[in-house]
Amino acid sequence: MGQLPFSRHMLTHYLTAAISFAVTLFWFKSLPLAIFSFLVHIFLDADHLVDYWLANGFNLDYKRFVKETFDGGRYFVKSQKIIVPLHSWELLLFILVAVWALNIPQFGIAFALGFLPHLLWDQKTYAKRPLMYFFVFRAFKRFGLEEICGV
Repeated sequence: MGQLPFSRHMLTHYLTAAISFAVTLFWFKSLPLAIFSFLVHIFLDADHLVDYWLANGFNLDYKRFVKETFDGGRYFVKSQKIIVPLHSWELLLFILVAVWALNIPQFGIAFALGFLPHLLWDQKTYAKRPLMYFFVFRAFKRFGLEEICGV
């Protein structure tokens, strides 16, 4: 599914997560916010477990999960679905509105500094259609692989 080998894709995520960490640390002079930004960037991919479990049933076989992920997200093909609920531009909007309402802007900025580079990189690397990283678009297409990717 992807255009880059998974290992190179993940290396880019780690490098951009480190940049998110550094920018957040520089901006806020806060180690906890910088760590938060880094973790947002890295753990955004935890939502791939939803798709993995949809294809393979619930299991904690980490080696199998990693193997299927390295094989280009084989679980997407198995299930013919793409859910990845956290890979969503709406999530960013929701978080930013929530932190604005709660008057904790530094939290929102740290979140965005971790979230934006991750989703922008995925959008550039994997999106077969411009709207693919909108959860509403995927839901409207009933999360169908062919409908979302247009393949």
